[in-house]
Amino acid sequence: MYKLRILITTVIAIYLAFTCGLAAASNVHVTDDGNEITSFLSGYDIDTVTFTLDAQDTLTVEIKPYGVPGDTDGDGNPDASSNPLISDNPGVGPSERLSIGMNCANPDVCLPPEVLFVYTNNVFSTIPSSTDCPSSFAVTSEAYILTIPTFSEIKDNLGGSTQDFSAFSFSATFSDQEPEDFAPDADANGVPTCDQISLEPPVVGNIPFDCYAINKVIVKDVSGTTKDSIKVQKAGVRFPFANVDMNTAAVQIRIDGLTFDFAPGSFVKNPDKLDYLFHSASGATPSVAARLNFDKSQWEIDVTKGDATLIDNSDGVDIALVIDGYESTENVVLTPAGGNRLVFTRDPKVDCNVNDDGIKLSCIASLTLQHISGRIITKTTADGTLFHRDTVFTDDVTGDMAIVHTSCSECLHCGDVYGNFTIVEMSNAAGDRMAGTCGVTDASCGVIPEIP
Repeated sequence: MYKLRILITTVIAIYLAFTCGLAAASNVHVTDDGNEITSFLSGYDIDTVTFTLDAQDTLTVEIKPYGVPGDTDGDGNPDASSNPLISDNPGVGPSERLSIGMNCANPDVCLPPEVLFVYTNNVFSTIPSSTDCPSSFAVTSEAYILTIPTFSEIKDNLGGSTQDFSAFSFSATFSDQEPEDFAPDADANGVPTCDQISLEPPVVGNIPFDCYAINKVIVKDVSGTTKDSIKVQKAGVRFPFANVDMNTAAVQIRIDGLTFDFAPGSFVKNPDKLDYLFHSASGATPSVAARLNFDKSQWEIDVTKGDATLIDNSDGVDIALVIDGYESTENVVLTPAGGNRLVFTRDPKVDCNVNDDGIKLSCIASLTLQHISGRIITKTTADGTLFHRDTVFTDDVTGDMAIVHTSCSECLHCGDVYGNFTIVEMSNAAGDRMAGTCGVTDASCGVIPEIP
């Protein structure tokens, strides 16, 4: 749980100093701020600031202005001004600034900050630059977003000895004549005030897979014996990301009362594919063969010499797959098919390797491009927007477009330039097709400005 005393202001300058406490709290806190700039909708007049701490210990600070982020004169264009009295350079220009400061070693003090995160002239940096506080900053069409992974480590990195933090923020563009904005409002002397915030990571169970579908099940029950066979064939499964380390991931498959547990490292990888196989030891009872084919977004299990009496089809059969904190279950009803067999066949079959429109998805889990304005565009297979052959990235403000070949037959790198766009982040699984194309172990990369 994190307790933050925060003062928030408008520009693009935000100072945060954090203190940690042990009060009950949710993982989201929203600070509302009134509309101070009334002559136009400014991209530097803060509407809300939302602090979100997720279950992976990542703190996200989303600052939403009344206008378009980066727009100084209220014409809706963050890259140019239609007012001759107000300058507006692309994105967050040199006369626009966002700063975020943090205090952990001295949590009762707001100023000076022990570390200052600065975003100006479309460049993200820290003062001092050697501070060990990993983070990144992005400007979207709706908000300014600061992301701090492993938030619990920030306190230790800055020398804090308690779980207390304090924070304040300030925002403004220096090219207009409008007042600076504080949220909450500053006191009568213009000194920032702090909002009390407590954040606690959510308690969650296993996360559902992005796609999960049982396509075919065959159960053969040989009465009075334990020589039954159970098969789940070409079931669909897709993760929301690619980086699944099967050397450390435990796997469990449940078919009603039958449970099969696979210790980390039990599955053997095909050297050239994200295709993992398991075979039980010779002579083992029951005999189990299982397959996790992430290239095709499929999984299978074949059990012989098993006990089908543990499967109760009276209310359908629950079939579950659990991998490293991800879990999905589907209930299917088996129908008699002769020869002591019970069968389920889905028609049409669900293919988790395509999106809702039937378009084949890329082998890349996620790809992020940055426009020259600083705006970030991310597409993923999880949301069905990263395709097998080509993916189009479009900047909503300028209409600029980039077509990226995402079939994994061509090697992609962070830093590759496509017109007014640059690849700044790519997420893959170690040993996948992109890794093979690039001749590396893992083709994942990231060059979004961040603190090392």
